[in-house]
Amino acid sequence: MKNGFKIDIWFDDFQEIFKDEEFYSVECNLAYQCMSLTTPHPQQVYLGCDGVPKYRTDPIITCVYNGVACKEVAKAESKFNTFSACDDVEGLPYKKGMTMWPQPTCANGTNYMK
Repeated sequence: MKNGFKIDIWFDDFQEIFKDEEFYSVECNLAYQCMSLTTPHPQQVYLGCDGVPKYRTDPIITCVYNGVACKEVAKAESKFNTFSACDDVEGLPYKKGMTMWPQPTCANGTNYMK
């Protein structure tokens, strides 16, 4: 998504967005990419700790409803302010106080060709 675009989404729980691989995914063009085993520099493909190809990015997530910041995003930020075991395995760079948003999966990343 590019700066200046607006998207309206509806989930019962905001954090469910990150578990929905169809929604929270990007096109990685896997047929033409080299895949790293740990997170490379931003905007490259790597194999996530769950065995699914992911795209390294630093997402900026904001939410405002009727001019007020959404409580659900603040709740998610507090959850993702800790460095998880998966973040360590994937080699994500840890910075104290930084929100470690989940990395998006690659669209069609689990479709294998013969």
